[in-house]
Amino acid sequence: MTHLLWDSVSHVIETEVKRGLEDLLAAIRIPSVVAWGGEHLSVSAMFLARLLEQDGWTADRFVVGSNHVVFAEIGQGRADDSAAMLLYAHHDVQPPEPLEAWATPPFEPAIRDGRIYARGSADDKGQFFCHIFAVRALQRLGGVPVRVKFFLDGEEEAGNPNLAATLEALRPRMKAGFVYTVDGPVHPTGRPRVTFGFRGMLHMRLTVRTASSSLHSGHWGNLAPDAALLLAQILAGMKNADGRVTVPGFYDGVRPPTAKEREAIAAVPFDVDEVAAQIGARALWGPSDVPPMERMMFLPTFTVTGLGSGYVGAGFQNSIPGEARAHIDVRYVPDQDPDQIFAVLSEYLRVRAPEAQLTCLGTMPPSHTPMDTPAVRLVAEAIRRGFGVDPILLPRSGGSAPDSLFTVGLGLPSLWAHLANADARNHAPNENMSLSHIRAGTLASAALILNLADG
Repeated sequence: MTHLLWDSVSHVIETEVKRGLEDLLAAIRIPSVVAWGGEHLSVSAMFLARLLEQDGWTADRFVVGSNHVVFAEIGQGRADDSAAMLLYAHHDVQPPEPLEAWATPPFEPAIRDGRIYARGSADDKGQFFCHIFAVRALQRLGGVPVRVKFFLDGEEEAGNPNLAATLEALRPRMKAGFVYTVDGPVHPTGRPRVTFGFRGMLHMRLTVRTASSSLHSGHWGNLAPDAALLLAQILAGMKNADGRVTVPGFYDGVRPPTAKEREAIAAVPFDVDEVAAQIGARALWGPSDVPPMERMMFLPTFTVTGLGSGYVGAGFQNSIPGEARAHIDVRYVPDQDPDQIFAVLSEYLRVRAPEAQLTCLGTMPPSHTPMDTPAVRLVAEAIRRGFGVDPILLPRSGGSAPDSLFTVGLGLPSLWAHLANADARNHAPNENMSLSHIRAGTLASAALILNLADG
């Protein structure tokens, strides 16, 4: 991109962000909480579609199952879909509770100290409005020089139950060179992050039954088996002291990072003691022969996310529980098979704990985009122009997302940029988005479109 054009864009963007702020605040005022049902999501989708149409986009609304979607297109350039960019974002938000923890009402956005405080301000309305403001700036300077497609999801915060069906219904219109998503906070150092994939998730419930009911602890102590204690022993035996899962076959399919991925991991700022102190832990856990960032990205996890058994209320019940339950999630990596993982866990329990029953509650596949994907250079340069620093490149997120619907389902490279302030408090009371990050994110979006036009 020419310096003259970029100088013009950067001047116009400052004006467009200020001018468009009320549109963003109006979008935030719509309580598009997916857990509350479709009425507010419908209003949100209608508002956004009309707003985009006013800006010159061709915008359509769709309802697939309970998903309220907006799909919009704008721009010139080659008719070849491989030259287009597909933007993914979501307009639904998390519930705002606990309400009493908010300094101001969650759907009455308040601007304090250069930040917008409201539910959805950072996750994800404040971030995807960067695209809207960037397109407005380019329109003022003569138009959008490439084809840009914009997919606004309405069920991201509900686990995307209808996203696969939605993408399939829109498949003919979803062709592009790559997918670009802005969602999540920057690194604590202030540098934006770009993620190339996600671990998958296998969610399970482990139930141990040792008796048909709870039993009197005096009459049956030393006689009846204790379901809570047995569950604890089973779980403790599934990992060794170094944090490795002991179940044979659990690590089948795990591949080590490539040389380029190891180089990227080594460049991620990470202080073990500082991170442990930040979360209030004495030390971090995990296999000591694998660096922390590598085991977070490239090893599967086995995590007990919940336990339940017996009575823990006021006073004592003095009963031996006959049943105990645990919720477990496994974050598995690409090339692993969730059915195979579930099978080896089930076989392990069948042999060692016949009282235990393992039930699968759901899965989400992993995703992977190679770090040498051509779009990486365009995205990294755009973020550098917007934020003034190089982004941190993360070969994989430790979390899970429906990214495989794009990378596998549509066969597209997918890059996720995390541009909100590090203390945005997503999903928590007093969620906020820095206006300076909105300006920088808008600059980055405009730069990406111009970089794509330059090839």
